Formats: sequence, structure tokens, C-alpha cells
Amino acid sequence: MIDLDFRIDDVIAEPYAAVPQLTARLQISERSGEQVHALALRCQVRIEPQRRAYDAQETAGLADQFGPRERWSQTLKPFLWMNCSTVVQGFSETTLADLPMPVTYDLEVTASKYLHQLTSGEVPLLFMFSGTCFTRGIAGFGVEQVPWHLQDSYRMPVAVWRACMDQHFPGSGWLRLSRDVLNELTRYKAEHGLDQLGLGRRAAAQWGAGEQGVSVQSAGSEPAGLDRIRAVADAVLYEGTCCTRTGQPRARTNRDGSSGYSGHTAPKRPESVKTHICPCRPCSTLAQTKASRTRRPA
Repeated sequence: MIDLDFRIDDVIAEPYAAVPQLTARLQISERSGEQVHALALRCQVRIEPQRRAYDAQETAGLADQFGPRERWSQTLKPFLWMNCSTVVQGFSETTLADLPMPVTYDLEVTASKYLHQLTSGEVPLLFMFSGTCFTRGIAGFGVEQVPWHLQDSYRMPVAVWRACMDQHFPGSGWLRLSRDVLNELTRYKAEHGLDQLGLGRRAAAQWGAGEQGVSVQSAGSEPAGLDRIRAVADAVLYEGTCCTRTGQPRARTNRDGSSGYSGHTAPKRPESVKTHICPCRPCSTLAQTKASRTRRPA
């Protein structure tokens, strides 16, 4: 019967991957002297957040997931990060293998949201192994299961996660938007030849200028393009705050006022239909900004 042992030597950010990926350097030992022909290895990786300390900034950022600090004794529990697998070639006694760990920067995923809030230190990880081992056996071929109790702990530096994300998303993050907003952003980016980072900077700059009450039309810019940026910014703010629209949605129009889909003139919103804005600070700021844009001198 095989006697396997697993040890994580290192976790690195894979530099040549097409998508964000970490790689765990794994040392596997077989201590019974059995010849291993191949090993189909599966691994469940869990994060153990209760096994590290947090500073004031991290505590504030993690309140959305775990609640206030006084409740962490009930809420700060281990959770699943990912399931990954690999195939290890035949060996005897000891071998080294790479365990690919594909990751995501989607902040709607619990693990990514947690890792995004960490600024320094280490991430306590638990690797739980299982799988199928093919050996010589008594008749020349045998199959055995990897025992479920085999596991190993590793403290991954937060800098490794940061390096992996910065390699694929330098200086940026993810924000969930509706499909309509994503389609509008894609069309605008294609029309104006902007990359994703340039689009974000331009929209943020124009929106910031509008909040300060200054004219957002710069020399050489297209007013229609700026209006579309403002429309996108409005949609983003509505998605990210607690305000809700109670009226009918405004129809999408082209620059000439015609509908983007049917070619007919888009209907105007009735004056009786109003939008409810809650009294929170982001929503109040948005309402004041919109009012200043529509206000005309007497």
C-alpha cells in the first residue's frame, strides 16, 4: 500500500499565463518504496482568515464580509477558495510537481474580495489532497486512492497575490455593471480608439470636473462624446448606490436623437414621472450635480 506525503514549498505568480494564475510548487514523497506510474491529483484550497492579524485599514475593508470586529469570533471562519488538479508523472521516493491555481479578480467572488482588502502580511492557506494513484501492484498494475486526510498548510505572502493581479490588471479593479452599460462602454471605446484604462481615466476625469461645477468641454473634444461619458457615469453611480429609479427607463438614442435600434424618434419621458433619490451622500451629490447641469441662466 502506498504511503504518500505532500508538502507545499512555494506559491508564485505564473509570469507567462494568458489568464491570472498562481502556481504551487509541490513536493511529493512515497515512503513505502512502491513505484508510482502516475498520479491524478486533486486539491481543495481553503483560506483560513482566523489565522492572521489585521490592521485598522484591513478591518474596515473586511466589514462588508465579516461584519464589525466584535462579531469576528462567529463570522471569521475558513472558506473554500478553489478546486484544482494536475497529473504527476511516474516517480519513486520523491518528486517535484507544479499545481496550477487559476484565480480571478472578480470582486463578487468571496475569496477575491477578501484578498483585495489585504495590504500586507500573509494569507493562511490549507491544501487538502485527494486523487488516484497508479502503481505496479501485485499483477503489474494497481490503482489506489489518495487518502483524504493528507493536507498541508502554507502562508502565502500577500505580495504574491498583488503581483499576479498587477501583471494582468495593473492599477485597476473590477466593477459589476449591467449589460446595457457594458455595451455602451464597448461601443464608445471602439469609436474613440481608447484602451480600457484610458476609457476609465477619461470618464473619471470628466465626471470629477462635472462634480466641481466646471465646464467639462475641453478643447478639441466632442460634446456628444462627453454627454455619453456622463450617461455612463450616471449609470455607474446608480448601480453603485442605494438609489432606485421609480420611473420608466429612458430610451437609448443616437446623437441625432433617433432610436439606436428601430430608427424612430425616441419618446420623451413624461414630466410627471420622477426619479426617487435617497438622502445618502453619494445620491445627494449626484442629484445636485444633475440639477446644476440642467439649470440655465435667467
